[in-house]
Amino acid sequence: PEEDAVEALLPVAEGSLEDLRELSGHSALIGPIVRRDRETLALHLRALEPRDSELYRVLGRELVQLCVERGLDEDQAMEILQVLSDS
Repeated sequence: PEEDAVEALLPVAEGSLEDLRELSGHSALIGPIVRRDRETLALHLRALEPRDSELYRVLGRELVQLCVERGLDEDQAMEILQVLSDS
């Protein structure tokens, strides 16, 4: 139910806001793209409705670019982008 989802997400959102407050920009980034967790990324994409999935892909590609600017290896970036481009 929606109440359970909100309750589960609140600690994640609060932690992200705390990281953002204490860390600078790129240092506060979290999630499967930053962790290079292709399996979780693929699970997220399969779980989303098509419209939401497309938004996730667009934002994900932008995040990959930020990670490359932070030093993510180009080969790893390509692997993540492949997951984001798979239908």
